[in-house]
Amino acid sequence: MPHPFLSRSFRGATLVAALVVQVGCGGEGVTPSALQVGVSWELAQLRAATLSDIEYAYRLTVPRARDTPITGALVAEFGWSDDRGRDLVLDFKDAAERVRMVSANGADVVWRV
Repeated sequence: MPHPFLSRSFRGATLVAALVVQVGCGGEGVTPSALQVGVSWELAQLRAATLSDIEYAYRLTVPRARDTPITGALVAEFGWSDDRGRDLVLDFKDAAERVRMVSANGADVVWRV
């Protein structure tokens, strides 16, 4: 599964990711994704060592039409301390198709899959 990377380091970052979540509301024409294993053990250990006080807030817009994608935003607040200044790795399913914008501490940031 691809992971978007933020291209700079942040301490105590506030992250906002505007997402378009395409949920198979009606099931018509939807091909289920193959199940994949989550993040690597190494990434999980890095996150445990560098992230703290994690809080999430979601805002979703669910349209009446079942064939219209659900859209929304995610605000993730956390403390981040990485002495090596590595990129922060966030994992979103199908990020290239679903993530529209990422900002940190009120500023848009460059991210990649």
